[in-house]
Amino acid sequence: MDFIILAAGTSSRLPAANKLLLPFEDEPLCLHSIRQALEASSTLGGKVTIVTGHQSGKVRRLLTSYSLEHRENLRFAYNQNYIFGQFSSTKVGLKAIQPDSPFFICVGDLPLITADHYLKLAPLLKGHDAVRPFYGTRPGHPVLLASRLRQSLISMPDSQSVRGLLDDCDVLELHTDDPAWTTDIDTWEQYEKISDTVQPANS
Repeated sequence: MDFIILAAGTSSRLPAANKLLLPFEDEPLCLHSIRQALEASSTLGGKVTIVTGHQSGKVRRLLTSYSLEHRENLRFAYNQNYIFGQFSSTKVGLKAIQPDSPFFICVGDLPLITADHYLKLAPLLKGHDAVRPFYGTRPGHPVLLASRLRQSLISMPDSQSVRGLLDDCDVLELHTDDPAWTTDIDTWEQYEKISDTVQPANS
């Protein structure tokens, strides 16, 4: 299974900041997300592809300054058209992965997602087009998709979305009471709330 982490956005709702570089548990938020995907990949196989765009050089330099286990499973893909939105970055990631591999798509600002969340989804894909977690009625990430959907997604225009394709697919919905699937950071208030709730590992 391959992993696509979307880290190309402009954080438009967080003025004067790139939310993926904000500290979370003593390290940048995007690094936390990548570590969890790498840990899951060590069990499930496959590689972790980080799609960068906005401040790409800064993100890559920051990541290379940290020691990452399973670094051999990590690769980068650059979306030069990141201003066109998240789906354009998704397509860049899809072009970088193995065509016959099931794949996870996850955004880089989900601070409560751990390797266990990926491992929980993995065995549920069999026979389905996709597996999507829900918290209440809210769909979350990561989403796990069968390899047969890859080319259809790549062929869609940037103005579309993964959800647009999944509406016509056999999707197993995993309904849970775990808010981690949908806890992202789009505002300073959300960031401060999550930072206050989750204490640093060395505290």
